[in-house]
Amino acid sequence: MLVGDNVKAWQGPVRIGKSKWFIVEGDEYQEKFRLFKPKAIIIPSLDYDHPDYFKNKEVYLKSFYDFLNENKNAKLVTTVSVLEALKARGETFDVEDKKIFTESNFILPGEAYKSNCMLAIKMARIFGISADDIKHGISNFQGVGRRLDFYTKENDSIFVVYDYAHHPAEIKTTILALSSKYSEHTLVAVFQPHTYSRTKTFIDEFAQSFEKVYAVFFAEIYASQREAAGDINIENLIIKTHKLQPRVYRLRDFEPETLKKYCLKLEKPLILFMGAGDIWRYAEKFAELISSVQLNPH
Repeated sequence: MLVGDNVKAWQGPVRIGKSKWFIVEGDEYQEKFRLFKPKAIIIPSLDYDHPDYFKNKEVYLKSFYDFLNENKNAKLVTTVSVLEALKARGETFDVEDKKIFTESNFILPGEAYKSNCMLAIKMARIFGISADDIKHGISNFQGVGRRLDFYTKENDSIFVVYDYAHHPAEIKTTILALSSKYSEHTLVAVFQPHTYSRTKTFIDEFAQSFEKVYAVFFAEIYASQREAAGDINIENLIIKTHKLQPRVYRLRDFEPETLKKYCLKLEKPLILFMGAGDIWRYAEKFAELISSVQLNPH
């Protein structure tokens, strides 16, 4: 198996098994997933992204449509909405898959992660894996790096979490998942946009993504090697977001110590750092500050 980040139980992104099957996580950027000729395909969702490569949503969807046409004999497992969007034939999870999920101990919260897990259950059953083995695998799953990654202990009074979310759909999903599981906490988001083209294309969607948090702090836009500059800056996003969210701040105005003081005034703060750039470094430093407070509450 090969996935895009470290699987915590493996302490790495790769695991070598003994079967003939090779499971790989594909990447849609530059249509790299079309290099594969798979026997089976799982498409968890279709959220238009990478506007520097895919000029619009139609081009994005066509890439997946062409991929399925190139692999007509592959078993397809996906959601009803993806089947409809691609006008494709395939399978989705059913009552038996939901039953297996319910009888397992899956650690990730939220409906999106639940859906992803049930798609994996469906594919496992197609390949003849027993219900008991599937339940064992799910119940022993410890998560992957950069997805709902707790930088403080989950039983602490103050949580610091990092997630790789850098698309509006991912941000909403992450916020909803944490809000549903930790409803008694005050959720503060810290977000670093990734690439100028994505920020510009989805600026309205980004602005709408933070309505359900107590406050949001925006870091400067993270440039990439392929896109060093752009005709948009973080102030544009702050102005848009402020129309929907009263507490919007620029992170560069807050050193970690200042942000710590702001969060400590809140009731059971949960500070969620998101982005595909280097915001995790700030999150790590901030988690160290918070941990010292919890070790020395007086």
